[in-house]
Amino acid sequence: MIGKVFMRYTSFVRKYCFPLKSRLAEGFTAVLLIVSLPGICASQPLEQSSRQQINTLVIHEASHTLDALAQRKKWKDPQFKLNVFMPAAVSGIPHCTVPPKITSAPYEEKNLSHMNYSVTCSGQAPWKINVTVKPDIYVPVAMPKEEIDRGQILDPSLLMMRKYNVSNQHGDLIFKPEDVTGMTAKRTLSAFKPITLAQLQQPLLVKRDQDVTIISQIGDITAQTSGIALKNGHKGDVIKVRNANSQRVVSAAVEDTGIVKAITATEGME
Repeated sequence: MIGKVFMRYTSFVRKYCFPLKSRLAEGFTAVLLIVSLPGICASQPLEQSSRQQINTLVIHEASHTLDALAQRKKWKDPQFKLNVFMPAAVSGIPHCTVPPKITSAPYEEKNLSHMNYSVTCSGQAPWKINVTVKPDIYVPVAMPKEEIDRGQILDPSLLMMRKYNVSNQHGDLIFKPEDVTGMTAKRTLSAFKPITLAQLQQPLLVKRDQDVTIISQIGDITAQTSGIALKNGHKGDVIKVRNANSQRVVSAAVEDTGIVKAITATEGME
């Protein structure tokens, strides 16, 4: 708990919704709310203080934003907790006699740690309050069931899905084990810790000095010839290969095990 607690209350909410709890601390107010997407219930007390008006407004706005984000990313069974921070001086401003309005800064999906809002009252006693919502977003992500060695090929049997707070996570997490099936670990992956794409790479399909098939294409004409890889290559990598017939070195993209496609078709066919 941060700061000294002066006040605590529970709002009146509909069935199936979590109670809304608030804490008035020195310097700011922190409001915590846990919800399951989509949305939150909109039931409100009959008469709200300015602080309750602000809470209701920013929680509704933040929930709407996170609901849309969850649908866009196709998260399964996401849950989140909203930590609302506002100046402690809000306890001294009057109830807004007209519905207050809210504006928000552009929300960046790469930074899920905070969402900033300005709440404005244009009633008889106008005021403006800046509020920050820091969400904790819990989504099932892929984790190793046990330690995975460097270079080991991943398959769904090695992974488990467990809910994790992604709000402060840096890097692209894995939300579907099948998305990384066949990829290899760049480094040792610890058990029960989230996996990121940066820790994985496509499997090694071509090894240095390996005989490869060079595929070349010009329009509808496809040709192939033998070559030798001059570098290791994962799927999609562009490597140098030597044409076995002309001895000319060309650039080619790794397509499959022992198969590369010449970047410049005419060079590959020479």
